[in-house]
Amino acid sequence: MTLRAIIDITSGAAETLSALTNLETQVNWRVALGAGPKTLNIPGAAAINNGFLVGATDCLNIAGDEPITFVPASGTIMGAPTAVISQPGGTLTLQSDGANGDWTLYSRYP
Repeated sequence: MTLRAIIDITSGAAETLSALTNLETQVNWRVALGAGPKTLNIPGAAAINNGFLVGATDCLNIAGDEPITFVPASGTIMGAPTAVISQPGGTLTLQSDGANGDWTLYSRYP
């Protein structure tokens, strides 16, 4: 296991993280305007990834027009089915609460 992974997305409107092998995974969306809303599929919060972080950033400042939606394979995000970055240049980082099957807010900008 490594501490941190950075994934740059330059094409497409969806990315799937099927398993987390790093304590922190950061997804940088760099897909040009016109690809449509983005989806980041993340694993469900579970004992195997308890405490791990998953984050995404709108690097091209277009989330106001093409939001980025986090979708867990199971469980919830702060009690909801999804979480969305909808502000240009926005960043959202979630932390796994594996004991409760929930992703919790770690940090958000703006």
